Amino acid sequence: MLPNLSIVKKLGSVLLLIYCLLILEFSLPMAFLKGSAQNRLAVHKISFVNFTQHYKYVMLPELSLCDGSRGHNPLLVATVLSVANHSERRRAIRETWASPRESDSIRTGRVLVFFIISSPVSIHDLYSLQKEQKKHNDLIVTDLPESYENLFMKVYASIVFHQQYCPKAQFLMKVDDDVVVHLDRMIDLWKRGVGADRSMFCQIWTKSRPRRDPRSKWYVPKEVWPEPYYPGYCNGPMYIMGKEAGQRVLDYAQIFPPLTIEDILYTGIIAEVADIQRVQWGVSMMPVSRNVWRGRLRCNSLKKPVVFSIHSLPSSKHLRKGFERMKAYNCT
Repeated sequence: MLPNLSIVKKLGSVLLLIYCLLILEFSLPMAFLKGSAQNRLAVHKISFVNFTQHYKYVMLPELSLCDGSRGHNPLLVATVLSVANHSERRRAIRETWASPRESDSIRTGRVLVFFIISSPVSIHDLYSLQKEQKKHNDLIVTDLPESYENLFMKVYASIVFHQQYCPKAQFLMKVDDDVVVHLDRMIDLWKRGVGADRSMFCQIWTKSRPRRDPRSKWYVPKEVWPEPYYPGYCNGPMYIMGKEAGQRVLDYAQIFPPLTIEDILYTGIIAEVADIQRVQWGVSMMPVSRNVWRGRLRCNSLKKPVVFSIHSLPSSKHLRKGFERMKAYNCT
């Protein structure tokens, strides 16, 4: 009995589609790398006492404003932790707090903002990122696995990016993509004295207990951290570290096991042993709340607003709205 020709044609079409997808799957990463400088293909290593992970930066932005080759030394480089399908959040950030129209610090190159993304999981995401990079030139993409449990690796890669690819920036700001920052206000209020290079600036949490319930997102077993409290650490949505502080974090990470809660790991446990000072900025950072939407933000004795960061904004729409509220707030 002869096979049905229509079925054969359909099967052939399906097999051809699968073949094309496989070709794309294996060829696309090389398309990303094509034309990149050789040093951007370097293999980097994440090193903890009992864990090692090799990775590459498969996509990097133009670094001439970051590496000193143009004779320009930025004060701060910000790496916004993002994921491939958060393009609307990235767009909102580019059009609000990271826009040269909204910030003199951005316009003058005093602050540089990049988005760091781990390995995309689909061909569609890969092509979308390639298109986005061509337009905006502000993406850092690694081949590390993308997940909450691997967030500590993304932050590690952010610190390495600062140390090796943006070495002229004095400070690194790690910031999540649900945060808005008033950069000019932050820099105006920022007191950078002796020792700032080996310090962290953030909202500091103290006397925090490890979660011992295995069902918790932040579960930490006693064999990983046996103490009843964590050291003081920076609240994760946003913190800044000096260049020397970042190098100390990388150096001292090698004597600790990794912890999935990156803020506690880097700004608490490691920072404590590495003798990194943490400077309290809690009065200037706040989560989204009714007070934000009602226009009730903190002011100082000179009747000037002191809040320069709002976090936990759930959508790109809220990012835009939160930034406008923070920007327009008047204490008088």
